[in-house]
Amino acid sequence: MSHRVLVVSALGLLAVGLLAAACSSGSDAGDAETTEDRADLTQTAEADGITVDATWLTVESAADVDADLSAYPLERFVAVEIAFTTHSGDVNKIAMEEAARLRIGSRTLQPEAWMSISDDSHHREGIVVFAGIQGSGPVELLLELESGDVLLQWERMPES
Repeated sequence: MSHRVLVVSALGLLAVGLLAAACSSGSDAGDAETTEDRADLTQTAEADGITVDATWLTVESAADVDADLSAYPLERFVAVEIAFTTHSGDVNKIAMEEAARLRIGSRTLQPEAWMSISDDSHHREGIVVFAGIQGSGPVELLLELESGDVLLQWERMPES
């Protein structure tokens, strides 16, 4: 009788283990999808020794940013985190309110605000905020830098 109890217990543990593995596999696939989606939010470009990483912020990704976006709810505004990296020159000289433009279709917007996160002269970071924009098709963020223009493009407007 004790042999039968051991077999039933072993089968029960096996079933629980398989169920746990199936659940974690599904969750890993979801995590991979989320990671891919986040990767699609970031675009990178270079101009004359300056690397620019631009990440379109969504409600989910904005939670990871070290800035208070409460004055700019993503239901009404577009926010893009910008990170500059250079090993020569001073990226703090860039006046982001004047340098940045957001284009979708025939509409071009100037920034509503620039929210600085880091003012390091070689590793500057902040969030550029635009009024909300509707449309379909590619979205472009143009940064006019002294060393040349940087164009970052998303195939479509990411969903907030």
